[in-house]
Amino acid sequence: MESKFNYKNFSIVIPIYNEEEILEESTNAIFSICKRMGIDFEIIFSENGSTDNTKNLAKEFEQSNSKINLIESDHPNYGEALKRGFLKCKNEIIISFDID
Repeated sequence: MESKFNYKNFSIVIPIYNEEEILEESTNAIFSICKRMGIDFEIIFSENGSTDNTKNLAKEFEQSNSKINLIESDHPNYGEALKRGFLKCKNEIIISFDID
């Protein structure tokens, strides 16, 4: 029996906490890979109470690209960040990974 798996879209959830130094380069790389796939996608940053400039950088990405969404929290909690991100996803296939 052969199984064929087709998908039309996916969501990526990325918890971020104090990622100021790597956020821009990593986001550009992730975005580029997603675009090359040629299907609909969204990237959800679940900001996790950062104390550096991470939140502001993520807001800039969100404002400049409709494929990127930001969820904010006042306190660091990795598990809650993942859960909030999963709940925000609009697509059935969800990919989660750390930005670093």
